[in-house]
Amino acid sequence: FCWLSIYKIRFWKTHPRGLMLAVLSLMYITLALNVIMFSLLPDYTMFGNQRYQHMTANNETVVERCGQNHFPEQEGNCVPSRISVLLLSFHYKAWIFGAAYYWLIWIL
Repeated sequence: FCWLSIYKIRFWKTHPRGLMLAVLSLMYITLALNVIMFSLLPDYTMFGNQRYQHMTANNETVVERCGQNHFPEQEGNCVPSRISVLLLSFHYKAWIFGAAYYWLIWIL
C-alpha cells in the first residue's frame, strides 16, 4: 500500500482531499504505534516515569515506580496516561477486539 501514489503533495498545489488523506494516514500511524507500544511496554505506556512513595512496616519511606505490579492503594498517586485509558476502555466496551488483539499479538 505504501508504494501507491494517490496524491502528490506539493507546495500550494495539493488538493484538500490529498491533505486530509495525508493527515488521516498520519493519525492512523500514530494510533498504531501507540497500540504496539502498549503491547511491548505496558507499564511505561500506562504510567510513564511516575513514582510514588509509601511507608513500610519499619517506618521507612520507599519510592517505587508505578506499574501493574506496584499499583498503590491510594488512587491519586499514579495517574494513567490518556492513550492507555482510551485503549483499555475500548477493549472493555468492545471486548471482541481486545481478545482478537491479544491473540494476534501472540500469533504474530
